[in-house]
Amino acid sequence: VAKCPHGIATVCADRQRSWREVSERVPRAAAGLRALGLEPGGTVAVLAMNSDRYLELFFAIPWAGGIVAPLNIRWSEAENAYAINDSDAAILCVDDAFLHHVPRLRAEARGLKALVWIGDGPTPDGMDSYEEMIASHDPMEDAGRADDDLYAIFYTGGTTGLPKGVAMSHRAIGYGTVSYLALLPSIEDLSFLYIAGYFHFAAASALYYITMAGGTHVILPKFEPVPVMEAINRHQVTNMVMVPTMVNMLINHPDFDRYDL
Repeated sequence: VAKCPHGIATVCADRQRSWREVSERVPRAAAGLRALGLEPGGTVAVLAMNSDRYLELFFAIPWAGGIVAPLNIRWSEAENAYAINDSDAAILCVDDAFLHHVPRLRAEARGLKALVWIGDGPTPDGMDSYEEMIASHDPMEDAGRADDDLYAIFYTGGTTGLPKGVAMSHRAIGYGTVSYLALLPSIEDLSFLYIAGYFHFAAASALYYITMAGGTHVILPKFEPVPVMEAINRHQVTNMVMVPTMVNMLINHPDFDRYDL
């Protein structure tokens, strides 16, 4: 915010926000989470497709003194209920794509105090609206978590037994972010396109280094060749993470040559 307050921070669907706007929303969202019962050192789980609101939660939750637990969008309800209980999540944030999971998760998650709606449709009964939370709360002071305080819990695939929660500290994420920036040929005018789910640390790690560099987060809910090529072309994307299958789908797409990639 100090470096480029008017720079574009997030681009998602038809929404675009500056770093100044994001810096005003995050402390208000944090205050809303506190009001819903999040205690210092408590966990907030998120089950949603990528979005600008999801990105803000990666900063609002620790701002409120909490720990982020991104849930796997490919898991069953039973598997995510396990992760919610394993991480002792007090709050669950959900969007349109996973609203149908809520009844079972609410029934099986022992410590949930609140459900927060981060989708685009009307707020369902029994849930608190993320946008209304921001609008109705004054910004709170940063909780000041740092060093060995936990920042996030990312869950492994669980291919051999139950999934493991990988606990990551503020210090680890800070060092990893600085190290990654040191590997890039340039950190000026970065624009990162998100196509993998935030529950993958390979995807979520860019949240930190693009923010530290004052770049732009261009967010798609999922990978589809044409929207990806359109986003690269329109927003002058400089960086992204893909697996070989995605690369193959792009370069072999019949419209590949239509876009400036």
